[in-house]
Amino acid sequence: ASTPITFVLNPIPDVVYGATGIAATVTSGNTTNPIVFSSSNTSVAIIAANGSITIVGTGTTEITASQLGDGTYPDTSVTQTFAVAKAPLSITVADTSKLFGTDNPAFRFVYSGFVYGENESVLTALPTATTAATINSLAGIYDVTPSGALANNYTISNNAGTLTINPVVADSSQTSLILFTSNGVLSAKLLSAE
Repeated sequence: ASTPITFVLNPIPDVVYGATGIAATVTSGNTTNPIVFSSSNTSVAIIAANGSITIVGTGTTEITASQLGDGTYPDTSVTQTFAVAKAPLSITVADTSKLFGTDNPAFRFVYSGFVYGENESVLTALPTATTAATINSLAGIYDVTPSGALANNYTISNNAGTLTINPVVADSSQTSLILFTSNGVLSAKLLSAE
């Protein structure tokens, strides 16, 4: 007798982590016995009795549909390979500012692309921010770049933000004192009000 089970979608389309509503649909000439589904790699996908697939990670698994014979058809199982690719995740350093002569602030990261209600807690390594700006850097705008973040189920892209260093202005009704650096030496200049 011929094999009774066939997958309706052959192959099952590969997906990106975050996909929902995926199902392995099969047909069978054997109407006596139920079809049993299994996933060879349950860290990638698990499959319910009705063929509904739940994504739990990235990688490749084999989805198998099995059915006991019924006298007309023999015991049968058919298998399809199913792959889940990493989802894109963007990490950007939030723009911020500080006054000249002060330590750099704690930089904040903005994430875009988490799926399944996940957040930065799923990162296997958190991002760090680097900038050329120091406590002695002149007033101006400096890039702040994230790096180092890792995640099992995401492909990470890093996007720079900016740190704006503002001059320190001590203001009275008549004069302003401006602090600045030249070759690392702190200087002060008194400006008369016009």
